[in-house]
Amino acid sequence: MTSSSHLLLSSSRGTTGREEERNRVINSFHQEVSSSVIAALFLIETAKTELEEAGLPQAEAVSKASNILAETTEKMARVIGATNRD
Repeated sequence: MTSSSHLLLSSSRGTTGREEERNRVINSFHQEVSSSVIAALFLIETAKTELEEAGLPQAEAVSKASNILAETTEKMARVIGATNRD
């Protein structure tokens, strides 16, 4: 094996290792973090609805938190989707 083909093979193995690690992190994030964030979003939405129906002023702060979490969830989905396409 020539030194250039050995270097190419080593580089290829490194790339494959990085891709495998990236995929492992993405899957782990998706399975462990995403579900918790979505569950929190549903709970906040429920609290927001109940506070709004009761006419309580705390509904505004909970609504803001809900919006931030919803935006964050969308950003996470975009990042995971973009990373999966790379």
